[in-house]
Amino acid sequence: MADPKARIVMFRLPYLRTLWELKEAIDREIQSNITVLQDLGNGEILIELANRQDAELLTEEGFDVEETHVGCHPPHGQYTNVSILNLRSYIEDAEVKKVLSQYGEIKGDIIRLKYIADHAFAGMENGNRLVKMLLEEKSIPDY
Repeated sequence: MADPKARIVMFRLPYLRTLWELKEAIDREIQSNITVLQDLGNGEILIELANRQDAELLTEEGFDVEETHVGCHPPHGQYTNVSILNLRSYIEDAEVKKVLSQYGEIKGDIIRLKYIADHAFAGMENGNRLVKMLLEEKSIPDY
């Protein structure tokens, strides 16, 4: 399978735009589907697309929402308006398991959570993951 990072782009949420408006605008520009749509906070949005070509297209050209142009960038890019968190936004499942295994025994596969059935983005991954584990420590650091 192709590197998932190559299919990910990020952008800053334009003022007074809903995620639904953004998704519709992106859908008009690309050939594939959005597989993950995640609000990272502070107006930053991460999307993963079904193919690399669409990610490259959005990175090069961005997209328009009515009269507003939205520029996109890869998650590993060095941009001045990107927070430190966003420079490493995509973390592989294997890396999550490696780090969490320091705090106890992992009891299954990582489950990628999706938006609920009656949500506008039903079935699309929301960027959150679920890991069942038996903790050996009292807690896991939140950073």
